[in-house]
Amino acid sequence: MQATSVRQGLGITARLVAAVGVTYAATAGCAALATLILSRTMVMPRSEAVVLTAMLGFLVYLAFLIWGFAERSLVRLWLVSCGVSLASWGGVWAILAQGTGG
Repeated sequence: MQATSVRQGLGITARLVAAVGVTYAATAGCAALATLILSRTMVMPRSEAVVLTAMLGFLVYLAFLIWGFAERSLVRLWLVSCGVSLASWGGVWAILAQGTGG
């Protein structure tokens, strides 16, 4: 009985970390990537791009949170959250590595 409760506690902790922490990193990466894309490719000042993506980031994070607690598969939650986070931050790194200022 006690092993079951420990396992459930670890599952809840893993879901909380993924749904709150990892999706926050994914949202921040998406917002940073969108800011760089908007400020470098469109006629939009960087300050306006930051404000726009920050506001949209709240909606993206809310969607990630709702999905994170609605998703039944903990493995899928971790894989998608980490994948989005790594892809978005990789895109940010690739754009910044080009060296042209925005």
